[in-house]
Amino acid sequence: MSTRLSTVLIGIALLLFGLPITAAPVASVEVCHFPPNNLDSPHTIKISEKALSAHLAHGDLPEACNSLCATICDDGDACTIDDVGDCEENGCPADRDLIDCSDGLSCTVDSCDSASGCTSTPVICEAPDLCTVSTCAEPEGVCLDTSVSCPDGESCNPSTGACSPIILWFVTNERWRGHYIGGLSGADEKCNAAGADLDGGPFTALLSDSTTDARDRLPIEGRIMNIQGQVLVDDVSDLFPLPEFGSLGLDANLDPEGVPQSGLNRGEGAWWGSDINGVKYDVSRFGSNWCENWTFTGSARGVAVNIDIQEPSYSVMVNFPGCLAGNPGFLICFGPVR
Repeated sequence: MSTRLSTVLIGIALLLFGLPITAAPVASVEVCHFPPNNLDSPHTIKISEKALSAHLAHGDLPEACNSLCATICDDGDACTIDDVGDCEENGCPADRDLIDCSDGLSCTVDSCDSASGCTSTPVICEAPDLCTVSTCAEPEGVCLDTSVSCPDGESCNPSTGACSPIILWFVTNERWRGHYIGGLSGADEKCNAAGADLDGGPFTALLSDSTTDARDRLPIEGRIMNIQGQVLVDDVSDLFPLPEFGSLGLDANLDPEGVPQSGLNRGEGAWWGSDINGVKYDVSRFGSNWCENWTFTGSARGVAVNIDIQEPSYSVMVNFPGCLAGNPGFLICFGPVR
């Protein structure tokens, strides 16, 4: 018996016994249909899966219209709300609300760009100098300043933001005539004795003699501070020439106990033996030198150069300049902190 005949006989039997014949179900899908004559009024329809390709080809979209409102109502502006969820019944909104770009943070500036949408930019806190780090703190949104941390014995230079050694600066509260200083080594001993109770050292006298320039006795770099922590110059290189040195004023003439020292009469002050650049002063034309390198023991005639760091004044004295007689002077001392 052929297959075709068998199928026919089975069908007849089903009819004779009253059994229903059910066709295989046809799958359907929802599409958002745009009528060709009314594209602004899309509506949802159900179609056979077999017809889906044809509908998509002429502009329909898969899924129900209300689930596609963001696409249907897109106005090209990323900062407006297009999807209201009922565009099939009520159409696209005429007046669109702006999207909320707030990220909930106080330390960001939130904004919207029509092309790219929401953006959040961190709040920039401006620090007062390079030695301060300023950051925005949540939740208040206020800028907090934190000082740059430097190793012990160093301080941050606000003009560079770099840590550099602290150079402690003071003057002696004792005064000597030139021949009692004992040379540069004797001057250093006097500085260390004067600063024995300070948290620093070893200390060196800022003094020139016939072979050494005072400026060469200073470290290559460092911030110069007095014993009260006041910055005199941000870097050693700012100390010279002398007009800059003189501008340090009274803050530069504190002794180890914080008492200002200065000359009582013209020409009095700190033994210096240098020109305005901290270089040994040429005293050869006077036939002598630096109180015989600060160890003068012969004739009372000699030459010494000193400086009064209060006025400032700068003078060269000949004949009894304090080497063996006359006005004594104090010493300028410097050294690292501990």
